[in-house]
Amino acid sequence: MSEMDSRSRILDAALDEFAAVGFAGARVDTIARLAGCNKQLIYHYFKDKNGLYEAVIERAMSSRPPIDFSSREPMGDQCTRVFEELMPKRQRWLRLLMWEALSIEDRELPAEKIRKEHAAQSIDDVKKAQDRGILTSEFEAPYIMLAMMSMCMYVFAFPQLVRVITGRSVADPEFRRNYLQVIRRMARTFLKEPPSAA
Repeated sequence: MSEMDSRSRILDAALDEFAAVGFAGARVDTIARLAGCNKQLIYHYFKDKNGLYEAVIERAMSSRPPIDFSSREPMGDQCTRVFEELMPKRQRWLRLLMWEALSIEDRELPAEKIRKEHAAQSIDDVKKAQDRGILTSEFEAPYIMLAMMSMCMYVFAFPQLVRVITGRSVADPEFRRNYLQVIRRMARTFLKEPPSAA
């Protein structure tokens, strides 16, 4: 197995473990077992658990944000796509962020620099879309970005509230159909000239 394959398997296993029990609860020997390697290899590649955690974050940040404000794809379609991707593909990442929220609070985040760079890229894309007259300038760019992310992520972060409020689970096709209608309508709020409802 190549070094790239080994690192990838370790990072996948680490994301599983950090998402399941948080940074404090994660154990390097568990990650090694999940990755099918020994602890020494993890220490060789990443030095320690902190280095491994930062590498997990950096890999997640290496791709474009899920909502691409520079894209020509309609905003409502993007939100629908991101919502549909969150359940199968991004649940581990969301759980990791929730663990962080419980434990880190206002302290500096691991790999905070790259996260800020990632956020700045999206904010700049929003500003460019505002300059081109695609998105409204009524709201500041960071808040548009935050609102769009929140609409897509909230129900996956708090599935128990979804059930209490709607009587349905997030996985229920009826819930997803109804909520996606809401997301698409709300996304149009940020357009310069929202299209009239069909």
